[in-house]
Amino acid sequence: MKNTNITVNYFGSIAEITFCRQEVIVLKENQSMDKLHDILLKKYKPLKTAIYKFTHNQTITENNPTLKDQDEIALLPPFAGG
Repeated sequence: MKNTNITVNYFGSIAEITFCRQEVIVLKENQSMDKLHDILLKKYKPLKTAIYKFTHNQTITENNPTLKDQDEIALLPPFAGG
């Protein structure tokens, strides 16, 4: 089975939790966003109580897409505009 490299970007308070702004997570082929989320929750325990949304290739998503090699995921904390 082939590996899938996913670039994960962290912003604002989420970057403070992870102590980084970007990293590459290696998944097995045909893994879902839920699998990636599980990995991140194990790696960064404070994410369990944080509030954030996911983007998948720069589009906010609430579904559970299958991730492909070189996909880009971002964790975005709440933000206000004005």
